[in-house]
Order: sequence, then C-alpha cells, then structure tokens
Amino acid sequence: LKATVSVLYWSFMDRLLCVVAAAVLPVVEGIHAEGFSIPMTGNEKRCFYEDVREGWELFSEFQIMEGRRAIEYHIKDAEGAYIYTSPGYEPTGQRKVYMIARNTGAYQFCFTNSGGYKSLRFSIQTNDPKVTRAEPTGASEKTEKFMSILDSLQHVTSTLSAIEDDQLVLKSRERVQERAQKDTYATLMFLFVIQLAVLVVTSLGQKWYLTSLFSSRQNRGV
Repeated sequence: LKATVSVLYWSFMDRLLCVVAAAVLPVVEGIHAEGFSIPMTGNEKRCFYEDVREGWELFSEFQIMEGRRAIEYHIKDAEGAYIYTSPGYEPTGQRKVYMIARNTGAYQFCFTNSGGYKSLRFSIQTNDPKVTRAEPTGASEKTEKFMSILDSLQHVTSTLSAIEDDQLVLKSRERVQERAQKDTYATLMFLFVIQLAVLVVTSLGQKWYLTSLFSSRQNRGV
C-alpha cells in the first residue's frame, strides 16, 4: 500500500510540474517549455524532438526520480551531429544543459537506460532572445516570477525525493538486520536441538551402560 501511495504521489508531482510549465511559460511570448514523466525499463532508449531556430537558447534538464543513476543522455542538432553527450552516470541524479542552437530544425534528445527500471522527469525549454529581450519590464518580471515558482517546485520535489531515498535505505537496512536476526535465531535453535539430541543420546547410553553393569554383577553374585 505504501509503495502504491508513493508511486501515485510522485506521478502527481511530475504532472503538476508539467502542467505548471505548460500553462505558465507559454503565456510569455518567445518562450516554449515542455515537461515529461518518463518510465524506462532496462536497456531501453527513448528520444524526444524539439523544433528550434538558429540562435535560440535551448535549455534541457532531467532528474532521476527512481532507480539507479546510470543513464546516458545525448543531444543531436538538426543535421544529426552530436552536440552533447553525458558521462553516463549522474552522481547527483540530475543534469542541466544549456546551449545556443547553431542551426534550424528538429533537435533530438535521447536517453539510453543501461540499468534496471527507473523513472525520469525531463523538461525542455526554448527561448527566442529577439522576442524575450524586447519584452516590457512587467513581462520580464512575470517571467522571473514564473521561473522562480518552477524552481521552488523542483526544489521541493528534489528534497522529498532525497527524503524518500533515505527512507528506502533505512528500510533496506532494517530488512537486512531482520534477516540477520532471523538467521542467528535459526542457527541458535539448530545448535540447541543438536545439543539436546546429544544430551538425550548420552543419557540413554549412560542408562543402558549402568543397567547392563548392574545386571552382570547380579548374575555373577547368583
């Protein structure tokens, strides 16, 4: 039940971030953002595409919400050339990439999962600097407020994710200790049974020996 509640909770948080990004950022002219919640099985590859124009600012970010932190991430430009490749392992569980588009067309963002099952949160944001830099002061302030809200939500989810990871580690340690205690108890019980069996056999042997001894002496006396 706890696992089901946890999955539903993180699914809700991912969708909340996606909804906020999709509803808030497009109202600012020149900015486009998309968010995705990505479940991935072992050795699976997933790709996403974004249409950009030369000179646009391109920002992508992903965070590993569940699973091992081994993930390969690369970006190709509109001509199919690799312009970014990740190390393949994320010590912090997240990565942010910022770049300027050098040609016009569909950019490719691909993940290759080299580990077991994992869940990712992925977002892409494009910005046309010619439009956003010409915005009135009020619109620029709104953009900053909206981005601040998104950063706050991401910080909250990251903190909760770290807490959940700590709880999973503690539960795992508890299970290991519980198994160790059970194994120790089983070993002690086994040794106790062996000792009890040896004691019973010894007692029966001594009784038989004493009975035989007394019987032989009585026969000799007769």
